[in-house]
Amino acid sequence: MSKDRKNVSIGSDVNQAIDANDNFSELVEGWARQYYLEGNFYAVERQMYGQMLDSVEASRKTMHEQVDEMHDEFASQIRAQLDHIDTVGENEYSGRDMSGPSLEEAANVLSDVADRGMLDRSNPAVQNWAQKRGESPAELISQLENAGLVQ
Repeated sequence: MSKDRKNVSIGSDVNQAIDANDNFSELVEGWARQYYLEGNFYAVERQMYGQMLDSVEASRKTMHEQVDEMHDEFASQIRAQLDHIDTVGENEYSGRDMSGPSLEEAANVLSDVADRGMLDRSNPAVQNWAQKRGESPAELISQLENAGLVQ
């Protein structure tokens, strides 16, 4: 049987719902055949919703797999940190001065960074000083600003 080409326009929401692995031409032909040639509206609607459900279930499975992978990766990183802490033990931590540099020391070094308008969490210098002080870059910036040490 020969086939004729027809152009079909669909809404963007429908386009996003279509699985890239689906043969869209085959789907449309099946629906049109049942609707126009067989007059079987129930079958068309039933098939359409069945395929949508299959697509939703496949997406759900994929998302669950991705979440599981992220969970496993994060758990692995935490285990590695715990292993490091256990390996190093208290020896490394007991001899270290945990007070870290003062806020004023951080402000003196970071004032040039602030003057250039580059005082943000992604700046390596900010990250370095935050790590030295044992806090997040956002906390360091907030403390510097609240103390009026940078602008």
